[in-house]
Amino acid sequence: MINLLSEQELHYKNYTVKCGIASLDKGYLVLITDQAEYGIGEVILGTPSMLEGGKPLSSPAMVFGFKHKILSKIVAERSSVKLKHPCLVLLHLKQSGIRPEIQTKTVVDCLNKSLDGIKD
Repeated sequence: MINLLSEQELHYKNYTVKCGIASLDKGYLVLITDQAEYGIGEVILGTPSMLEGGKPLSSPAMVFGFKHKILSKIVAERSSVKLKHPCLVLLHLKQSGIRPEIQTKTVVDCLNKSLDGIKD
């Protein structure tokens, strides 16, 4: 059974995002949604750099489409750098009519809040 190490919810006007982070054997599972339940949306793998000061990498898996390219990259890379392990991200954003800048800010702020909730 997977237990969430951290789960946060963030509201901005009429937009709500939920982020959960679970520990896996050699990495983390990061779940982000703007729906009532977590789901499979865009699938991205983020890995921290193996070299000191190097850039993290992210790789999308086009399983169910790839609509939020930049946001996916930000989430995967930020997660892997902060957690210092590979992160599999499931980004499940379906709510329409949300301005991209509002969506990005809300998702990133919620992710940061969830990451801050994990003890090193």
